[in-house]
Amino acid sequence: MLVGRQANNNLNYTNIDSTFNSSESTLSKTYALSNSPWGANYRSPYMYQAYQEQVDFYAMMGRNFDQIDTNRDGLASASEIMALAARSGNTTSIEASDFTPGTAPADMTPVPVGIHAQTGAILFNATANLQGGSLAPTPSLNKAYFENRSQDILLWQNYNKFLYSIGVTFDHWDTNRDGRLSKAELDAVAARSGDPTRIEKSDLLGASTTQTNNTGFIQFNPANVGTDQFGQVQISGISLGANQLTTTLIGQYNATPWQESQNITNMYSTLFQNFSQVDTNNDGVLSRAELSAFTAKSGDTTKLEVTDFTPGTVTQTFTGVTISSSNDGLISINGAPMFGTDFQITRTNLQQRLSESENGTNFRKIMYNLGQVTNRVDTNGDGTLSLAELNAFKARAGDITKLDFADFA
Repeated sequence: MLVGRQANNNLNYTNIDSTFNSSESTLSKTYALSNSPWGANYRSPYMYQAYQEQVDFYAMMGRNFDQIDTNRDGLASASEIMALAARSGNTTSIEASDFTPGTAPADMTPVPVGIHAQTGAILFNATANLQGGSLAPTPSLNKAYFENRSQDILLWQNYNKFLYSIGVTFDHWDTNRDGRLSKAELDAVAARSGDPTRIEKSDLLGASTTQTNNTGFIQFNPANVGTDQFGQVQISGISLGANQLTTTLIGQYNATPWQESQNITNMYSTLFQNFSQVDTNNDGVLSRAELSAFTAKSGDTTKLEVTDFTPGTVTQTFTGVTISSSNDGLISINGAPMFGTDFQITRTNLQQRLSESENGTNFRKIMYNLGQVTNRVDTNGDGTLSLAELNAFKARAGDITKLDFADFA
Protein backbone atom coordinates (compact mmCIF):
# COMPACT_ATOMS: atom_id res chain seq x y z
CA MET A 1 0.00 0.00 0.00
CA LEU A 2 1.72 3.18 -1.21
CA VAL A 3 1.06 6.32 0.80
CA GLY A 4 1.29 9.71 -0.86
CA ARG A 5 -0.17 13.19 -0.88
CA GLN A 6 -2.34 14.84 -3.51
CA ALA A 7 -1.99 18.36 -4.86
CA ASN A 8 -4.66 19.50 -2.39
CA ASN A 9 -2.46 18.12 0.42
CA ASN A 10 -4.92 15.35 1.29
CA LEU A 11 -3.53 11.88 1.89
CA ASN A 12 -4.06 9.16 -0.69
CA TYR A 13 -3.42 5.43 -0.52
CA THR A 14 -2.41 3.67 -3.72
CA ASN A 15 -2.26 -0.03 -4.48
CA ILE A 16 -1.11 -1.00 -7.98
CA ASP A 17 -3.08 1.48 -10.11
CA SER A 18 -6.04 2.33 -7.87
CA THR A 19 -6.14 5.32 -5.56
CA PHE A 20 -8.34 5.92 -2.52
CA ASN A 21 -8.51 9.40 -1.03
CA SER A 22 -8.84 10.04 2.69
CA SER A 23 -10.20 13.60 2.39
CA GLU A 24 -7.93 14.42 5.33
CA SER A 25 -4.48 16.00 5.40
CA THR A 26 -3.74 13.75 8.38
CA LEU A 27 -5.28 10.43 9.34
CA SER A 28 -7.33 10.15 12.54
CA LYS A 29 -8.16 6.91 14.34
CA THR A 30 -11.88 7.61 13.90
CA TYR A 31 -11.49 7.96 10.14
CA ALA A 32 -9.44 4.77 9.88
CA LEU A 33 -11.95 2.65 11.77
CA SER A 34 -15.15 4.26 10.54
CA ASN A 35 -14.04 3.80 6.93
CA SER A 36 -13.22 0.16 7.50
CA PRO A 37 -16.01 -2.44 7.65
CA TRP A 38 -13.98 -4.10 10.41
CA GLY A 39 -14.50 -1.05 12.61
CA ALA A 40 -18.01 -2.01 13.61
CA ASN A 41 -17.37 -5.71 14.00
CA TYR A 42 -13.81 -6.57 14.97
CA ARG A 43 -12.20 -9.05 12.57
CA SER A 44 -15.62 -10.15 11.41
CA PRO A 45 -15.26 -13.45 9.50
CA TYR A 46 -18.40 -12.48 7.60
CA MET A 47 -16.92 -9.23 6.33
CA TYR A 48 -13.78 -10.90 5.05
CA GLN A 49 -15.65 -13.84 3.58
CA ALA A 50 -18.16 -11.58 1.83
CA TYR A 51 -15.37 -9.67 0.10
CA GLN A 52 -13.46 -12.82 -0.82
CA GLU A 53 -16.55 -14.50 -2.23
CA GLN A 54 -17.08 -11.55 -4.56
CA VAL A 55 -13.43 -11.59 -5.65
CA ASP A 56 -13.66 -15.31 -6.42
CA PHE A 57 -17.06 -15.03 -8.12
CA TYR A 58 -16.12 -12.34 -10.63
CA ALA A 59 -12.79 -14.03 -11.36
CA MET A 60 -14.62 -17.31 -11.99
CA MET A 61 -17.10 -15.56 -14.31
CA GLY A 62 -14.18 -14.16 -16.30
CA ARG A 63 -12.49 -17.57 -16.58
CA ASN A 64 -15.71 -19.18 -17.77
CA PHE A 65 -16.87 -16.35 -20.00
CA ASP A 66 -17.23 -18.63 -23.04
CA GLN A 67 -19.85 -20.64 -21.14
CA ILE A 68 -21.88 -17.45 -20.66
CA ASP A 69 -21.45 -15.80 -24.08
CA THR A 70 -23.39 -18.37 -26.06
CA ASN A 71 -23.86 -16.21 -29.17
CA ARG A 72 -20.13 -15.41 -29.24
CA ASP A 73 -20.53 -11.64 -29.62
CA GLY A 74 -18.06 -10.93 -26.83
CA LEU A 75 -20.74 -9.69 -24.45
CA ALA A 76 -22.74 -11.27 -21.64
CA SER A 77 -26.26 -9.98 -22.14
CA ALA A 78 -29.00 -9.98 -19.53
CA SER A 79 -30.71 -12.89 -21.28
CA GLU A 80 -27.46 -14.91 -21.35
CA ILE A 81 -26.82 -14.26 -17.65
CA MET A 82 -30.35 -15.37 -16.75
CA ALA A 83 -30.03 -18.42 -19.03
CA LEU A 84 -26.84 -19.35 -17.15
CA ALA A 85 -28.66 -19.18 -13.83
CA ALA A 86 -31.50 -21.35 -15.17
CA ARG A 87 -29.19 -24.29 -15.99
CA SER A 88 -29.38 -25.62 -12.44
CA GLY A 89 -33.12 -25.07 -12.29
CA ASN A 90 -32.85 -22.08 -9.93
CA THR A 91 -33.25 -18.87 -11.93
CA THR A 92 -32.59 -16.59 -8.96
CA SER A 93 -28.91 -17.39 -8.41
CA ILE A 94 -25.72 -18.49 -10.14
CA GLU A 95 -24.35 -21.72 -8.68
CA ALA A 96 -21.49 -24.15 -9.33
CA SER A 97 -23.88 -26.53 -11.08
CA ASP A 98 -24.60 -23.87 -13.72
CA PHE A 99 -21.11 -24.39 -15.15
CA THR A 100 -19.33 -27.29 -16.80
CA PRO A 101 -18.19 -29.69 -14.06
CA GLY A 102 -14.74 -28.82 -12.73
CA THR A 103 -14.77 -25.21 -13.94
CA ALA A 104 -16.38 -23.68 -10.84
CA PRO A 105 -15.61 -24.41 -7.16
CA ALA A 106 -18.02 -27.09 -5.94
CA ASP A 107 -18.40 -25.26 -2.61
CA MET A 108 -19.01 -21.81 -4.06
CA THR A 109 -21.73 -19.80 -2.35
CA PRO A 110 -24.69 -19.20 -4.71
CA VAL A 111 -24.76 -15.60 -5.92
CA PRO A 112 -28.22 -14.00 -6.28
CA VAL A 113 -28.84 -12.64 -9.77
CA GLY A 114 -31.64 -10.55 -11.23
CA ILE A 115 -32.65 -7.69 -13.49
CA HIS A 116 -33.30 -4.15 -12.25
CA ALA A 117 -37.02 -3.49 -12.81
CA GLN A 118 -36.64 0.14 -13.97
CA THR A 119 -33.38 0.08 -15.92
CA GLY A 120 -32.90 -3.52 -16.94
CA ALA A 121 -29.46 -3.53 -15.35
CA ILE A 122 -28.01 -6.89 -14.32
CA LEU A 123 -27.82 -7.33 -10.56
CA PHE A 124 -25.37 -9.59 -8.71
CA ASN A 125 -25.94 -9.81 -4.96
CA ALA A 126 -28.64 -7.14 -5.42
CA THR A 127 -25.90 -4.72 -6.59
CA ALA A 128 -26.23 -3.01 -9.95
CA ASN A 129 -23.25 -3.23 -12.32
CA LEU A 130 -22.28 0.15 -13.70
CA GLN A 131 -21.64 0.66 -17.38
CA GLY A 132 -19.73 3.81 -18.22
CA GLY A 133 -20.36 5.20 -14.75
CA SER A 134 -24.14 4.92 -14.88
CA LEU A 135 -26.86 2.29 -15.12
CA ALA A 136 -27.50 1.37 -18.74
CA PRO A 137 -31.00 0.22 -19.71
CA THR A 138 -29.77 -3.22 -20.78
CA PRO A 139 -26.13 -3.44 -19.65
CA SER A 140 -24.01 -6.07 -21.35
CA LEU A 141 -20.77 -7.23 -19.81
CA ASN A 142 -17.59 -8.42 -21.50
CA LYS A 143 -14.88 -10.72 -20.19
CA ALA A 144 -12.61 -7.84 -19.19
CA TYR A 145 -15.38 -6.42 -17.00
CA PHE A 146 -15.51 -9.53 -14.82
CA GLU A 147 -11.72 -9.75 -14.57
CA ASN A 148 -11.38 -6.07 -13.66
CA ARG A 149 -14.29 -6.23 -11.22
CA SER A 150 -12.55 -9.02 -9.33
CA GLN A 151 -9.36 -6.97 -9.08
CA ASP A 152 -11.23 -3.82 -8.04
CA ILE A 153 -12.92 -5.61 -5.14
CA LEU A 154 -9.61 -7.18 -4.13
CA LEU A 155 -8.04 -3.72 -3.98
CA TRP A 156 -10.95 -2.35 -1.98
CA GLN A 157 -10.68 -5.25 0.44
CA ASN A 158 -6.94 -4.58 0.83
CA TYR A 159 -7.56 -0.86 1.37
CA ASN A 160 -10.03 -1.52 4.17
CA LYS A 161 -7.69 -4.03 5.78
CA PHE A 162 -4.98 -1.39 5.67
CA LEU A 163 -7.19 1.25 7.30
CA TYR A 164 -8.36 -1.20 9.94
CA SER A 165 -4.81 -2.36 10.74
CA ILE A 166 -3.62 1.23 11.10
CA GLY A 167 -6.67 2.06 13.21
CA VAL A 168 -6.31 -0.68 15.80
CA THR A 169 -2.55 -0.08 16.19
CA PHE A 170 -2.96 3.69 15.92
CA ASP A 171 -1.42 4.61 19.27
CA HIS A 172 1.85 2.93 18.32
CA TRP A 173 2.35 5.15 15.27
CA ASP A 174 1.02 8.44 16.68
CA THR A 175 4.39 9.36 18.15
CA ASN A 176 3.58 12.98 18.95
CA ARG A 177 0.28 11.94 20.58
CA ASP A 178 -1.83 14.50 18.74
CA GLY A 179 -4.49 11.96 17.78
CA ARG A 180 -3.65 12.06 14.07
CA LEU A 181 -1.14 10.36 11.78
CA SER A 182 0.77 12.79 9.63
CA LYS A 183 2.52 11.88 6.38
CA ALA A 184 5.82 11.86 8.31
CA GLU A 185 4.45 9.39 10.88
CA LEU A 186 3.06 7.14 8.13
CA ASP A 187 6.45 7.32 6.41
CA ALA A 188 8.04 6.14 9.65
CA VAL A 189 5.69 3.14 9.70
CA ALA A 190 6.59 2.32 6.09
CA ALA A 191 10.31 2.51 6.82
CA ARG A 192 10.17 -0.32 9.37
CA SER A 193 10.53 -3.01 6.67
CA GLY A 194 13.29 -1.11 4.89
CA ASP A 195 11.18 0.29 2.03
CA PRO A 196 10.01 3.80 3.02
CA THR A 197 7.80 4.13 -0.07
CA ARG A 198 5.11 1.65 0.94
CA ILE A 199 3.37 0.25 4.01
CA GLU A 200 3.45 -3.54 4.10
CA LYS A 201 2.03 -6.17 6.42
CA SER A 202 5.48 -6.63 7.99
CA ASP A 203 5.53 -2.95 8.98
CA LEU A 204 2.49 -3.46 11.20
CA LEU A 205 3.59 -6.70 12.84
CA GLY A 206 4.66 -6.43 16.47
CA ALA A 207 2.25 -3.61 17.25
CA SER A 208 0.23 -4.97 20.12
CA THR A 209 -3.46 -4.12 20.30
CA THR A 210 -6.04 -4.45 23.02
CA GLN A 211 -8.92 -4.92 20.66
CA THR A 212 -11.83 -7.21 21.33
CA ASN A 213 -14.26 -8.79 18.93
CA ASN A 214 -17.94 -7.91 18.90
CA THR A 215 -18.63 -10.17 21.88
CA GLY A 216 -15.89 -8.70 24.07
CA PHE A 217 -13.23 -11.41 23.89
CA ILE A 218 -9.57 -10.40 23.93
CA GLN A 219 -7.38 -11.36 21.01
CA PHE A 220 -4.51 -13.69 21.88
CA ASN A 221 -1.93 -15.85 20.16
CA PRO A 222 -2.85 -19.51 19.49
CA ALA A 223 -1.89 -21.66 22.47
CA ASN A 224 -1.19 -25.32 23.12
CA VAL A 225 -3.41 -27.09 25.64
CA GLY A 226 -2.18 -30.28 27.28
CA THR A 227 -0.65 -31.69 30.43
CA ASP A 228 2.76 -31.34 32.03
CA GLN A 229 4.98 -34.20 33.24
CA PHE A 230 2.84 -34.51 36.35
CA GLY A 231 -0.42 -34.78 34.43
CA GLN A 232 -1.59 -31.28 35.36
CA VAL A 233 -3.41 -29.09 32.83
CA GLN A 234 -1.04 -26.79 30.94
CA ILE A 235 -2.07 -23.86 28.74
CA SER A 236 0.37 -21.88 26.59
CA GLY A 237 3.24 -23.67 28.32
CA ILE A 238 2.13 -22.54 31.78
CA SER A 239 1.23 -25.32 34.17
CA LEU A 240 -1.50 -24.91 36.75
CA GLY A 241 0.44 -27.19 39.07
CA ALA A 242 -1.67 -29.04 41.61
CA ASN A 243 -4.57 -26.62 41.09
CA GLN A 244 -7.45 -27.66 38.90
CA LEU A 245 -8.76 -25.13 36.39
CA THR A 246 -11.78 -24.13 38.42
CA THR A 247 -13.98 -21.10 37.97
CA THR A 248 -12.51 -19.81 41.25
CA LEU A 249 -8.94 -20.09 39.93
CA ILE A 250 -9.88 -18.34 36.69
CA GLY A 251 -11.41 -15.54 38.75
CA GLN A 252 -8.16 -15.17 40.70
CA TYR A 253 -6.21 -14.67 37.48
CA ASN A 254 -8.73 -12.10 36.30
CA ALA A 255 -8.44 -10.19 39.57
CA THR A 256 -5.21 -8.73 38.19
CA PRO A 257 -6.21 -7.26 34.80
CA TRP A 258 -4.34 -8.67 31.81
CA GLN A 259 -3.73 -5.05 30.75
CA GLU A 260 -1.16 -4.68 33.54
CA SER A 261 0.78 -7.64 32.17
CA GLN A 262 0.47 -6.25 28.63
CA ASN A 263 1.85 -2.93 29.80
CA ILE A 264 4.98 -4.61 31.20
CA THR A 265 5.36 -6.66 28.02
CA ASN A 266 5.20 -3.51 25.91
CA MET A 267 7.83 -1.92 28.14
CA TYR A 268 10.19 -4.89 27.71
CA SER A 269 9.64 -4.83 23.96
CA THR A 270 10.38 -1.11 23.75
CA LEU A 271 13.48 -1.41 25.92
CA PHE A 272 14.76 -4.33 23.85
CA GLN A 273 14.16 -2.57 20.52
CA ASN A 274 15.86 0.61 21.76
CA PHE A 275 18.62 -0.98 23.84
CA SER A 276 21.34 1.25 22.39
CA GLN A 277 19.53 4.41 23.50
CA VAL A 278 20.03 3.39 27.13
CA ASP A 279 23.42 1.65 26.83
CA THR A 280 25.36 4.90 26.47
CA ASN A 281 28.80 3.35 27.09
CA ASN A 282 28.09 0.60 24.56
CA ASP A 283 29.28 -2.22 26.84
CA GLY A 284 26.23 -4.35 26.10
CA VAL A 285 24.89 -4.06 29.65
CA LEU A 286 22.27 -1.68 31.08
CA SER A 287 23.50 -0.44 34.44
CA ARG A 288 21.36 1.19 37.13
CA ALA A 289 23.21 4.45 36.48
CA GLU A 290 22.32 4.32 32.77
CA LEU A 291 18.69 3.55 33.56
CA SER A 292 18.54 6.43 36.06
CA ALA A 293 20.01 8.86 33.53
CA PHE A 294 17.65 7.64 30.85
CA THR A 295 14.48 7.88 32.95
CA ALA A 296 15.46 11.44 33.94
CA LYS A 297 14.75 12.61 30.37
CA SER A 298 11.02 12.84 31.09
CA GLY A 299 11.62 14.52 34.45
CA ASP A 300 10.65 11.53 36.62
CA THR A 301 13.72 9.52 37.55
CA THR A 302 11.64 6.76 39.14
CA LYS A 303 9.75 5.71 36.02
CA LEU A 304 10.52 4.55 32.52
CA GLU A 305 8.11 6.25 30.14
CA VAL A 306 7.47 6.47 26.41
CA THR A 307 8.67 10.08 26.40
CA ASP A 308 12.13 8.93 27.57
CA PHE A 309 12.72 7.39 24.13
CA THR A 310 13.58 9.15 20.89
CA PRO A 311 10.35 10.21 19.11
CA GLY A 312 9.27 7.70 16.49
CA THR A 313 11.10 4.72 18.01
CA VAL A 314 8.30 3.41 20.22
CA THR A 315 5.96 0.96 18.46
CA GLN A 316 4.31 -0.55 21.54
CA THR A 317 3.09 2.16 23.85
CA PHE A 318 2.97 1.75 27.65
CA THR A 319 2.24 3.81 30.71
CA GLY A 320 4.97 4.74 33.17
CA VAL A 321 6.71 1.72 34.74
CA THR A 322 8.49 2.18 38.07
CA ILE A 323 12.15 1.18 38.12
CA SER A 324 13.99 0.89 41.43
CA SER A 325 17.01 -0.86 42.92
CA SER A 326 18.02 -2.13 46.35
CA ASN A 327 21.35 -1.62 48.07
CA ASP A 328 22.68 -4.84 46.58
CA GLY A 329 21.94 -3.62 43.05
CA LEU A 330 18.78 -5.66 42.48
CA ILE A 331 16.69 -3.84 39.88
CA SER A 332 12.90 -4.08 40.18
CA ILE A 333 10.07 -3.28 37.78
CA ASN A 334 6.87 -2.13 39.48
CA GLY A 335 8.22 -3.62 42.68
CA ALA A 336 8.97 -7.05 41.16
CA PRO A 337 12.67 -8.08 40.95
CA MET A 338 13.90 -7.94 37.37
CA PHE A 339 17.62 -8.57 37.25
CA GLY A 340 20.21 -9.02 40.00
CA THR A 341 23.89 -8.22 40.08
CA ASP A 342 24.69 -11.70 38.78
CA PHE A 343 22.07 -11.52 36.05
CA GLN A 344 22.96 -8.45 34.06
CA ILE A 345 20.59 -6.67 31.72
CA THR A 346 22.08 -7.74 28.40
CA ARG A 347 20.23 -7.92 25.08
CA THR A 348 19.98 -11.70 25.41
CA ASN A 349 18.63 -11.58 28.95
CA LEU A 350 16.20 -8.84 28.05
CA GLN A 351 14.94 -10.81 25.06
CA GLN A 352 14.39 -13.83 27.31
CA ARG A 353 12.44 -11.75 29.80
CA LEU A 354 10.38 -10.28 26.94
CA SER A 355 9.51 -13.76 25.68
CA GLU A 356 8.46 -14.86 29.18
CA SER A 357 6.37 -11.71 29.63
CA GLU A 358 4.66 -12.15 26.24
CA ASN A 359 3.73 -15.72 27.10
CA GLY A 360 2.47 -14.70 30.54
CA THR A 361 0.36 -11.93 29.05
CA ASN A 362 -1.06 -14.31 26.47
CA PHE A 363 -1.96 -16.76 29.25
CA ARG A 364 -3.80 -14.04 31.18
CA LYS A 365 -5.77 -13.08 28.08
CA ILE A 366 -6.82 -16.70 27.67
CA MET A 367 -7.87 -16.84 31.32
CA TYR A 368 -9.90 -13.66 30.81
CA ASN A 369 -11.69 -15.19 27.81
CA LEU A 370 -12.30 -18.51 29.54
CA GLY A 371 -13.83 -16.61 32.45
CA GLN A 372 -16.57 -15.41 30.10
CA VAL A 373 -17.42 -18.84 28.70
CA THR A 374 -16.98 -21.22 31.62
CA ASN A 375 -20.59 -22.40 31.32
CA ARG A 376 -20.00 -23.28 27.66
CA VAL A 377 -16.73 -25.12 28.35
CA ASP A 378 -17.76 -26.83 31.59
CA THR A 379 -20.22 -29.17 29.91
CA ASN A 380 -20.70 -31.44 32.92
CA GLY A 381 -21.29 -28.48 35.24
CA ASP A 382 -18.83 -29.55 37.95
CA GLY A 383 -17.16 -26.11 38.17
CA THR A 384 -13.87 -27.40 36.76
CA LEU A 385 -12.59 -27.21 33.18
CA SER A 386 -11.08 -30.60 32.43
CA LEU A 387 -8.55 -31.31 29.70
CA ALA A 388 -11.24 -33.19 27.77
CA GLU A 389 -13.58 -30.20 27.96
CA LEU A 390 -10.82 -27.81 26.89
CA ASN A 391 -9.91 -30.08 23.98
CA ALA A 392 -13.54 -30.15 22.85
CA PHE A 393 -13.76 -26.36 23.08
CA LYS A 394 -10.54 -25.71 21.14
CA ALA A 395 -11.89 -27.79 18.23
CA ARG A 396 -14.79 -25.37 17.66
CA ALA A 397 -13.03 -23.39 14.91
CA GLY A 398 -11.79 -26.51 13.15
CA ASP A 399 -8.17 -26.60 14.39
CA ILE A 400 -8.03 -29.27 17.08
CA THR A 401 -4.32 -28.70 17.76
CA LYS A 402 -4.53 -25.28 19.43
CA LEU A 403 -6.80 -23.00 21.40
CA ASP A 404 -7.19 -19.86 19.30
CA PHE A 405 -9.21 -16.67 19.07
CA ALA A 406 -11.72 -18.12 16.59
CA ASP A 407 -12.81 -20.71 19.19
CA PHE A 408 -14.43 -17.90 21.18
CA ALA A 409 -16.39 -16.41 18.26
